[in-house]
Amino acid sequence: MKKNNTFYYINPGSGACRTIPVSAPLKTVVACDSNGFTLVELITVMAIIGILAIIALSFVPSVKNVVGTSKCQAEIRVIEKDIAAYMVDKGEPPASLNVIGRAGLLDPWGRPYQYQSLVNGAGTPRLDSMLQNYNSDFDLFSQGSDGASAQDFDDPASKDDIIRSGNGSYVGKRSF
Repeated sequence: MKKNNTFYYINPGSGACRTIPVSAPLKTVVACDSNGFTLVELITVMAIIGILAIIALSFVPSVKNVVGTSKCQAEIRVIEKDIAAYMVDKGEPPASLNVIGRAGLLDPWGRPYQYQSLVNGAGTPRLDSMLQNYNSDFDLFSQGSDGASAQDFDDPASKDDIIRSGNGSYVGKRSF
């Protein structure tokens, strides 16, 4: 850009204009890059961020289910310890979770834990495929994420139940 025999040069480092005297035979003007991003660069970055977000969100349901299962296992262990403490004091398991103050405790999917005392013929024990009791003292389980369960744990409705079996030697998903 020429003004009064002077060319203006845009300094790429600062983005500011400086006046530099130039001799007459020079016929080109030095140009410099702008300091911002082009529209194409911005759209490309937004597309990459969008793709990464979609990939990350696809893992959320499976992670949420794993976290729910882990929380449920921990809560079953806590309830189991409360029942064991009650049994030490009273000599028998409580009739319900209400007796030990755990009736209002909900599993990670918003449903109450299922409890049943099996001592002295009380309750109907849950059986495995070989008709063996999972527990001999009490049953304690969550109906899992689908909220469905059956008396027989081998029933497909019980596949995601979080159970206590072997009189507490195992707490986890029924589908083992």
